[in-house]
Amino acid sequence: MKQQTNQILFDYWNRVRGNRPTPRRFDIEPARIAAILPETFILERHDASTYRFRLAGTRICDRFSVELRNRNFLDLVGVDDHVILQDCLRIIGERGAAGLFEFETKDADRTSGRMEVLILPLMDTRDVVTRFVGSMSQFDAPAWPQSAVTIKGLLRHELIWPDGKPNTPINAAHAPPAFRPMSPPTRIVTSNSRRFRVYDGGKSDSPVKGT
Repeated sequence: MKQQTNQILFDYWNRVRGNRPTPRRFDIEPARIAAILPETFILERHDASTYRFRLAGTRICDRFSVELRNRNFLDLVGVDDHVILQDCLRIIGERGAAGLFEFETKDADRTSGRMEVLILPLMDTRDVVTRFVGSMSQFDAPAWPQSAVTIKGLLRHELIWPDGKPNTPINAAHAPPAFRPMSPPTRIVTSNSRRFRVYDGGKSDSPVKGT
């Protein structure tokens, strides 16, 4: 991480999570990171290609000269980078990774710049990741940009494992089974006052076992 804003957010998120894969979203106290709030944001996952801004700091909105609330994060970048970003966001949410991205930007004067973006997962009350806290910081940017920037392309991306390795899938325990296991057809047979459970199938010459 090259930008101090992202280092501060990561250190706070990592401290709050403790020995869990990720903290809960209500564990994050904005007052604890007040100094970087203008460059932080919250995303909500709607589906694999939709991560909407719930909140976006004033400096981020000023950079893009638009109110980002309810906009899709992926709409900020070109479609050529969507597949990579969707895959990274999926892993961040499923395995508790920290996602670090560096983008090339340009302004109205076609001046190139760079922006570093950090995205971190947050669990909801069901222990499923549906929210993400993040931060955006422009390299060598003035406090108040002269013109809006747009993202030209993804320069590099990295997944950081806070515990040194991927976690067990966070959502796995809460996902519905792919199918309901089916027991083979059975019938009850009574013979000489004894009851047998007979399973259909198998070899026709197999003996019937009592239960």
